Amino acid sequence: MVAEGGCDSIININLILLPEDICTPVLSDECTSTIPNVITPGLVDGANDLFDPIAHLEACAGGFIDPEAVEFTVVNRWGNAVFRAKPYKPWDGRNKDATMPQGAYYYILQIGREKEGRIRGPINLIR
Repeated sequence: MVAEGGCDSIININLILLPEDICTPVLSDECTSTIPNVITPGLVDGANDLFDPIAHLEACAGGFIDPEAVEFTVVNRWGNAVFRAKPYKPWDGRNKDATMPQGAYYYILQIGREKEGRIRGPINLIR
C-alpha cells in the first residue's frame, strides 16, 4: 500500500520532553577544578579579556551547555553581586557600564535547577 504523497510506509514518533532538571549535564571534578580563574580585561595583549567558564566546561566535557539553563553571578569580596546573567554570557570585568577594580571576586554558576549543577570558585581580576 502506498500512502498519500508517494510514501510506502508511515513512521509514528513519540516525543517525550524531559524537565530541565533531568537534562543538567554531569561535569567531572577535573573539568570544574581546571576552570581558569584570572581575567585581564583592558590590557593591550587582547588575551583573557573575558571570564567564560562555560566555554571551558564545554571544551573539557565535549558537549553543549544551553545558555538559557545557566544563571551566572559574580560577587565581590563582601558578597555583593556585581554581575548577573541569565541567560548566560561571559563576564568582562564590568558591572553594567562601570569598570570593576582589580581584586578578588567569586563566581557562582547554576546550571539547571539541581544542586549538583552549581559550580563556584574564585576569580582574580587584574588590570
